Amino acid sequence: MFYYLSMEKQPLNYERSPQFERYMRDVDRCSMLSREDEQEIARRFVATGRKDMKLRNQLVQANLRFVVKIAMKYRKYGFPIADIAQEGNIGLMKAVDRFDPNRKIKLISYAGWWIKAEIQNFVRRNYRLIKIPTSHKERAIFRKLLTTSIDGMGADELAQLADELEVDRKELLEGRNMMMREASLDMPILGDNDDEMGSLGDLISDKTQNEDATVLVADSERIRGAIELAVCCLTPREMRVFQERILIDDGEGSDRTNKEIGLDLGVSGARIQQLEVASRKKVAQNLRARGIDVYLQA
Repeated sequence: MFYYLSMEKQPLNYERSPQFERYMRDVDRCSMLSREDEQEIARRFVATGRKDMKLRNQLVQANLRFVVKIAMKYRKYGFPIADIAQEGNIGLMKAVDRFDPNRKIKLISYAGWWIKAEIQNFVRRNYRLIKIPTSHKERAIFRKLLTTSIDGMGADELAQLADELEVDRKELLEGRNMMMREASLDMPILGDNDDEMGSLGDLISDKTQNEDATVLVADSERIRGAIELAVCCLTPREMRVFQERILIDDGEGSDRTNKEIGLDLGVSGARIQQLEVASRKKVAQNLRARGIDVYLQA
């Protein structure tokens, strides 16, 4: 039996609200800090036992625009961008409270991983597991929705499609809500031996393979969701290394050496290698405990 992740919050709405626009104007008014000023304020903040809220707020406010930039990448999950940014701000504040200015790295380089972790946790908290449709009628709806976009359809068009599928409009909309928003028709599908079987669109074009496409995407999403949950068992350094090596975002950092990553974290290249091995082992153990056997060895 396969499952995939679906949003609790509906409907999806990527539009910026007036409240968020006002927030962005406030963020734009926040002054950015030079690296020297940031280091100086951070040192003073640490010297107070991290209790001076004025200094803390200076560090937070100077980096709010970076939180929004990261938050924008998570709009595809369908949550209000203001909510995503707020969760990212929590991650930023946690990073400020732990930042060591003596490491000679920029605050945002350190905070990026805390920001992403908070946003990812927020997304996971608002996800629920949905069983893949199993009845003949459910599969018919699912197959039709794979090949037909009903976003923007008028009431008459929705009614016509519902009649064609012999369901009411409510069932049709519920089926749409169950669809995976991030599944692309261009995504490659791999076989048992990692041989590329074509794209999801190729499979959908053959009506006899529609259910295979559904299962393949569901399994892929289930594993990806489990990995995102599993990384929560890692320390901040392990998470940073694991994301660099395994969960590379938009291809950035794919060619970085252990020495380069080590410079960011203030450790040696050899230590980065140790952290990579440890993070792979921890995540693999966590996944096995969830009943998923994924190869993560170097």
